[in-house]
Amino acid sequence: MNLDISFHNLDPSEAVKERVREGASKLQALFPRLTGCQVVLEGLHQLNDHVHGHRVRIRMTVPGQELVVSKEPDGGHNGPAGENDMYHLLHKAFDAAQRRLRDFKETH
Repeated sequence: MNLDISFHNLDPSEAVKERVREGASKLQALFPRLTGCQVVLEGLHQLNDHVHGHRVRIRMTVPGQELVVSKEPDGGHNGPAGENDMYHLLHKAFDAAQRRLRDFKETH
């Protein structure tokens, strides 16, 4: 599986990249025919060098189509930037991606 990890308006973090790799590995274990996974980690509402919210977008390539999941905090904000906030969103995003893959698997 091809895995692409991108950071937008955020400094790259090896710890976050490792969490993404773990999540992608679980997706592939759930659906071995997964051929690609692009994860975009985005800082939202940047002001005075501080990010006030995050978004995680996962695009999965499966035979014949792409499945997309996007997660951000309710209301679009999660307070001051912090790795714990990003980890929480990653967890929610990969949970949603697993549900999406299970649904796809049941119908294909």
